[in-house]
Amino acid sequence: MFPKSKILQVNSFDCNNKIFIRNKEGSGIFDLISSKFEVFYELFRQSAISSDGQLIACNYQQVSDGYSQGYCFKFYDIKNYKDLTIINDNKILPIQISRNGNLLHYQKDFNQVISSIDENKQLKFLCSLQGGFDVGEVSVTPSFGYISVKESTRLKLMNLNWLSNAEIVSINQLNEKGENNYFILISSDNSQIISGYSSDIKTYRFDFFEKKIHKFVQGIINCLAQIDQNIISYGCDKKNTLLGDHNDNVRCLSYSQNMKLLASGSKDQKIFLWNVNAKKKIAVLEGHTGKINQLSFSPDGQCLASASDDQQIKLWNIEQSEQSNVSKGHQQCVNQVAFSKDGLIIASCSGDCSIILWDLIEKNFIIMLKQHKLAVKCLEFSFCSKWLASGSIDGSICLWDVKFPQETTLFYKINELYLFPDFLHFSPSGCFATISNDGGKQKDSKQKIVTKIQVWSLNKIDQKDKKFEIFQYGINPICLSDDEDYIFQGYDNLVKIHNLSTDQTDILEGHQFEVVMIRSWDYGRQLLSIDNKNIMIIWQKTNNSWKKQSKILIEPPIIQINIIKYDYQDYLVSINSNAIIISNLNQMQKQMPLVDLKIQFQSCYLSNSQNQFILMDQDQIKLIDCISGEIQSEIKNLNNSQQSIISQEDRYLAIYQRQRSMIIIVDISKKQEDVNLDFEGTLKFFEFSKDDSNILYTASESCEILKWDIKNKQKEIVTKLEFQQLDYFLQFSKSCNFIVYSHKNTQIFLVNLNKQQKYQIDIQNYNGITAFSQNESLVALATSDYKIYLWNYEKSIIKDVTLIQKQSTKNLQFINEGNELVCCQKEKICIFSVQEDFKLKLKNIWQIDSCDIYIFSPKHLSVLNYSEYGKKRICFLNPGQSKILIDEKLQPLDFTSTQDGDYIVQLNQQGFIIWDLRTEKQILKTDKWSGNNAMLIDLKTLIIGNQKEINILDIRELDNIKLLYNSFQVQPLRSLSFASKQQYYVCVFDNKIQVWKFINDGKCQQVAVYDLQFYGKKNLCISANGKFLVYNSQDSQQLIRIKQLHTLELNDKKVNGLIYSSDFQNLITLISGSPILFTPTLDIIESKLEGVIKDNEAKSIVSASVDSIFAILYDALILIVKIIDSKKLTVIRQVSLKSLEKCPTFSINPSGTQLIVGSETGTIYFRDLTNSNDMDLNKFEENQKIENQNNQVNSFTFSPNGTDFAAAISDGSINLYSVEQIKNDQNIKQNDENQEQSQIQVVENIKKDFRLICYKSFSRQSLLLANQCIVKDSKITQNDKSIIQLFRQKGARE
Repeated sequence: MFPKSKILQVNSFDCNNKIFIRNKEGSGIFDLISSKFEVFYELFRQSAISSDGQLIACNYQQVSDGYSQGYCFKFYDIKNYKDLTIINDNKILPIQISRNGNLLHYQKDFNQVISSIDENKQLKFLCSLQGGFDVGEVSVTPSFGYISVKESTRLKLMNLNWLSNAEIVSINQLNEKGENNYFILISSDNSQIISGYSSDIKTYRFDFFEKKIHKFVQGIINCLAQIDQNIISYGCDKKNTLLGDHNDNVRCLSYSQNMKLLASGSKDQKIFLWNVNAKKKIAVLEGHTGKINQLSFSPDGQCLASASDDQQIKLWNIEQSEQSNVSKGHQQCVNQVAFSKDGLIIASCSGDCSIILWDLIEKNFIIMLKQHKLAVKCLEFSFCSKWLASGSIDGSICLWDVKFPQETTLFYKINELYLFPDFLHFSPSGCFATISNDGGKQKDSKQKIVTKIQVWSLNKIDQKDKKFEIFQYGINPICLSDDEDYIFQGYDNLVKIHNLSTDQTDILEGHQFEVVMIRSWDYGRQLLSIDNKNIMIIWQKTNNSWKKQSKILIEPPIIQINIIKYDYQDYLVSINSNAIIISNLNQMQKQMPLVDLKIQFQSCYLSNSQNQFILMDQDQIKLIDCISGEIQSEIKNLNNSQQSIISQEDRYLAIYQRQRSMIIIVDISKKQEDVNLDFEGTLKFFEFSKDDSNILYTASESCEILKWDIKNKQKEIVTKLEFQQLDYFLQFSKSCNFIVYSHKNTQIFLVNLNKQQKYQIDIQNYNGITAFSQNESLVALATSDYKIYLWNYEKSIIKDVTLIQKQSTKNLQFINEGNELVCCQKEKICIFSVQEDFKLKLKNIWQIDSCDIYIFSPKHLSVLNYSEYGKKRICFLNPGQSKILIDEKLQPLDFTSTQDGDYIVQLNQQGFIIWDLRTEKQILKTDKWSGNNAMLIDLKTLIIGNQKEINILDIRELDNIKLLYNSFQVQPLRSLSFASKQQYYVCVFDNKIQVWKFINDGKCQQVAVYDLQFYGKKNLCISANGKFLVYNSQDSQQLIRIKQLHTLELNDKKVNGLIYSSDFQNLITLISGSPILFTPTLDIIESKLEGVIKDNEAKSIVSASVDSIFAILYDALILIVKIIDSKKLTVIRQVSLKSLEKCPTFSINPSGTQLIVGSETGTIYFRDLTNSNDMDLNKFEENQKIENQNNQVNSFTFSPNGTDFAAAISDGSINLYSVEQIKNDQNIKQNDENQEQSQIQVVENIKKDFRLICYKSFSRQSLLLANQCIVKDSKITQNDKSIIQLFRQKGARE
């Protein structure tokens, strides 16, 4: 029989007529039909059962002769009553069998073990996860995709991907008291883990292993249940929760996806069933006498199992009858009503967070809309009557699709106001304007009130638009394609491409290190990415797939990059080596890949042909190819070799062995035997003749210059220098016709060995680095003070250039027939063009990786660099360098260019330079304006900004720059970003993001303002046409679709009311009680309403539909005002309110001829403005009013027909009125027999022209009783009215 002990676990599985039960005595399977246990072992300590109920794994106590023999592990076939595996190990504790029955999860010691179950039902070890002493709970997802381990202060997740890799992540939980009482569950789609601790709910995504959502709740969390991907239910110890309360702590939750029901169990011994969508409790299940410990729904949701401290398990049959959706009226005051422009629908919004649509033809309820979380303050229909916009004090605007009113759906919800919308008004162009304010409650703001006027475009609101966030990992560079369809993101060593149209993401693999820069061009069809090891990959999109086009090693350090179109080709512009470098992308892709060398050597030289590197070691010399790094020739068994040179045609190698006083001439081609030249004294320098490789020149320490005939081993003295000893520098020309040497680093001598002519110059700090041009007419000399001298000894001309990079010169070499000079510095390689006047102009500059020594081959742009203990490799320089923009004094921090790429602005804190790219010359240099970011527009306008200000400059006259606009920033400007099409820019502050649009002539319009916290140091990214922007939040990058056209932010000013003029050429609002005119782009029009009201603030404003007429309500009067020439305000009527009660609301009909005013007591006053031509209409007539309304009127709205209007009543009612003109002079004293006396009164006009009739009242009580009811004939009357007439008025139908 069933054991009478505390139930510890109960689970249902695929066999709907069976459940699995475990108590402290053991485990078993209970048959719900027979009410019997098919299998039950009293001595089970811990067990796990498969979902089909066929296999069970247990920790089982062996018993022999009535005595316990200890615990062992058993794997048992229930169906066949057969032991499969028995292990005598009492530490194996089974936990879970996977849903498909092929994996077993168990614990041994502190390790979590996963074993597979093969076809023969045998166990095979797969992996083990080592735990610690503080492990509290372990859980595996049903599909065994992830395992979670709960420790005292953190949660570990493991990705169980056996064939590829295993990945472990710790999720830290704040647990200062060391408690172990938090709850975890795996989401239904296995994509995230949900944890609850204390009052915190956190979710973590498996794919990114980082926190996604952190939610603080009231109360201490006792249990969790997932409703769907977006909704989590939790039980806690607090009452007044959103869903409902128990009388005591909620201990457990279970949710049925099939039945859409949530079950909650509590210490109060009760189980509640909840309809989550309706937020209603629909059933109470009572029967347990102890607190509820666990709940579990069957897969079909028809059965609920519960376990309790009363040691009972109860099964509950869940049957839910179909619920009808009862139509309701508003439960709180109605704030505003609006007519559709076709006059068929009226919408009302209320403090109960709801919006109701009413059918004006059938006078019936249509639908209730609930999306706002707080009171709805304003709403209006678009001119096409397809859209309804509503604004709530929850800071959101909802755009509803009301094309089919009965099926109205939420099209889009704008949550980007960050303030409370008060007023909303549509224009015929598909735009609507809003006023929102923070009520003086904006945090971290010194202003008392912050108000925004914004104009939104329906064309910019996309139903597919949703909250799009990209989780950050490291630097995360990001950019948007020019066509605004793609977001490109560097994510660790990956490149992610997010398609905004399809919501799909492509991942490009190719980098081995973190991506730090990314740029897109050609409308998103081409992309380049750079990692932190300076590897650049160019990607090409072909046939909707991305392919790696080339992989290039670029020289460090790259500060900034961009792509420009110049002369119909793509160029990479970068800041490098204190210069702006422009490189042809097509040429860059011809760069050869680097070659790693596994050859040991101590020194290296370049062959004369520049095709080989000569590598020297202690006893061998190797010649390797400058491109491939392959060994071309190798000479071994060379002891004590000091120095070597190679002949011009790379055939002979001369090797000097000092200890043997010998020069060995080796024929690399092996066609001749080696020749040994005995050398007397100490050899200092030697060189092959360029014209004849059989001739060798040497310079000894004794200052003798000798000429050797190698074949004959003959030598002759060419000259003897005047010094006693050659202790300084000496250099042979290539043909060995000249030598250059120095004395004491100041006197430099050049000797023509053939003519025995001698030349001399004095240069300070000469470091001995010398090069001869090919025709030997020029000599280049380097000094230690970073200068290069060019010496034409025949013409006695000497020119010098100071190197921008303050690094020592290692080598000089003429190339290209002496027209270019190569200068190798410590970490730089420069190439100078030799001008006709012998001046040097910088042509190329490359940065070299830090190393001990490098050798450069200009012919192949290859560099062999090596360190004594580092890598040895051949790298290739950027072959696409075409232009260099460099200024000795102004180093670039940033740059920008015109769209055609003809001009580039170089920025610095001290000023800026404008370069003409074609001539590579500066056309403007100034220190008057400076900044970190800029935008150059057609060499006409420059927008430049720094932390303090933004300046817009007119640069059409370069010698007369004009300041068009200056914006001084109160807060430091964190970032300034520009759109690639040069129309939009974004200013970023600590707590605010502003989007601006540049118009012309220095004029800018503010498009949008977002009150957002900005994180990080990277610039915000805005798309080419200003459609999107991406900003850095705390732990992700967020995308915003810019929906506004214009925005105006006002501080410390009271703003009230917002209307369009009848011609929609003006927006009118009240600022500090005075009417202010704006253009449709929110530019303020200087206008003033003079001589009418002093020291009195207007309260509200309404507009007519003709003649640019609007009305302004003051405490004691109403002004009827007309706009003349779109800028002048003229008062055409003045209506006194002195005889009336306090009036909070009013309206004017579309034709501007009638006024209605509502008082606090609910009385409505009417005034015909056409009956008098007087400027002052002293008072409303007493008999032109209607009394006994339900409550105070909050707002009026006229119907498009101009004769009907609606009133929003504080008690939740909406009343419809009609203004009827009386064609005869007879007073009307008889009430319409179809109207209710208590709600309808007839207005008697002295001139017997008009009467007001309330012909419909949508009230809360009426709807609950009568809406959609069917009534038949009745003789019951009330106030002489048939009950049928009363019910028909309240929404019933016959």
